[in-house]
Amino acid sequence: MFRQLRLLIWKDLRSELRRKEQVGGVLLFVLLATLILNFALPPAKEVKMWVPGIIWVIFVFAGTIGLNKAFTPEKENGCLAGLTLAVGPGMIFLSKAMTTVVLLLTVEAVTFPLIMLLFSYKPEGSLLLFAIVAIFVTTGFASIGVFIAALTSYTKNSELLLPVLLFPLLVPLVIGAVEISVALLNGQPAAEWLGWLKLVGAFDLIYLVVPWLLFDYLVEV
Repeated sequence: MFRQLRLLIWKDLRSELRRKEQVGGVLLFVLLATLILNFALPPAKEVKMWVPGIIWVIFVFAGTIGLNKAFTPEKENGCLAGLTLAVGPGMIFLSKAMTTVVLLLTVEAVTFPLIMLLFSYKPEGSLLLFAIVAIFVTTGFASIGVFIAALTSYTKNSELLLPVLLFPLLVPLVIGAVEISVALLNGQPAAEWLGWLKLVGAFDLIYLVVPWLLFDYLVEV
């Protein structure tokens, strides 16, 4: 099982790396969005309070761009049905979700320092804890995002349907991420953000387990 999952993840990562324009496009979007917001927002101290929100808004839009092409190789080659016979739909879902987590964390590793640099933002809390929170949020985003991407991949207006269906489901994750980030990066005690972390963890579990169970039926349809 784990060997099959490892091979699938490696296949998906190689496929993404071959399509350099996809990762490059997401990184370019992050750069442009950060620059636009940096020039558009007034140079005031209050803006620094918005930085955690800016981080996650940019991440959500950048991640959605990446999800639009999550099932493009399988769609173009018509091999999704064959893969499900070989390894099972649940394994394909886990592979896509974990691959997406890796790619999004790579984008975040570029996004966070860039935003902090351009907005002259100096976090007062632990960056290690912030990185752990980012992994939690990214896991939930990738899990539900991959499921919705699969659901819309064979529709005519997939680029439009994906954000329409995905964004409402991301509301609790984004709210939790922003609340945790504001408290954490401003050096507030754990009691201020631990409840939000539990909320994010609960939605991570829901967004991982439910799509994994339903992916079999989705592929059959």
